Amino acid sequence: MVKFRSDNGGEYVSCAFKEYLVEAKIKHETSTSYCPWKKDKAKRDNRTIIKSVTNMLHSLGLNLNL
Repeated sequence: MVKFRSDNGGEYVSCAFKEYLVEAKIKHETSTSYCPWKKDKAKRDNRTIIKSVTNMLHSLGLNLNL
């Protein structure tokens, strides 16, 4: 099963986002409050994903604003 880890930010706990995760069969895990090391891990993971996507767009010659 695919997992998505995030903090408890409003953009990650909205009803629309929760519905999307359920439809896509993605398990949502939120970090524990006051555990900065978990938040740092989520930020690093997100940065890695963004960098990978940017590299893929660049290699395909697509607009990086996508």
